[in-house]
Amino acid sequence: MKPVEPFIAPQSVRIIAGTLLPGLAALGPYFALAYSRFSWLGALAKSYPWAIVASILTISYLGGLLLSSLSCQIEEWIVKAAFKDEKEKEELKRAWHNYLASNPTEHGVLHKYVGQLVTWLKFYTSMIPAAFAFIFGLHIHNFFLASLRCGEITLMTVLVGVLILWLIYRSFRTVAELHDVRTVIAIPVPKAPGTEK
Repeated sequence: MKPVEPFIAPQSVRIIAGTLLPGLAALGPYFALAYSRFSWLGALAKSYPWAIVASILTISYLGGLLLSSLSCQIEEWIVKAAFKDEKEKEELKRAWHNYLASNPTEHGVLHKYVGQLVTWLKFYTSMIPAAFAFIFGLHIHNFFLASLRCGEITLMTVLVGVLILWLIYRSFRTVAELHDVRTVIAIPVPKAPGTEK
């Protein structure tokens, strides 16, 4: 096995995109505040930089796990909002059950695509609460250090608000696309002539 394989495996990508990156985004302002407020952290970072990096990644991962739990609730809310009609709910349930019963070898490419969509959906729904935590932390950071002017902090708040709206939109689109792909996968693949038993 090549050394790089674990880092490009779908499971690794999902952990990084759905857990680690949202955790870093959410806790970034708090890390910056702690570094600025406590001088001993700066000295420790110079003496043991890898220990600081490892600590930041570990704390971010743990924070990302909490965000991942919230993302599951957000995803559930999005699915309920996207499929309100009883008929749509039944179609969603049927497509999901048929997808689970399908043979991955018959739809290898589509199954991989579903995995990619699930990773993106996890990223979008985890980044929604992460964006709220980021902007809240940015305001706390600015309260203690006054590093940004009023106009700058307002602009940052607006930009993060727009980002949150975009993440919600992309989450709805990805849920709909997942349903469409799973519906296609659930359709039996016709066998080639002469292969029927």
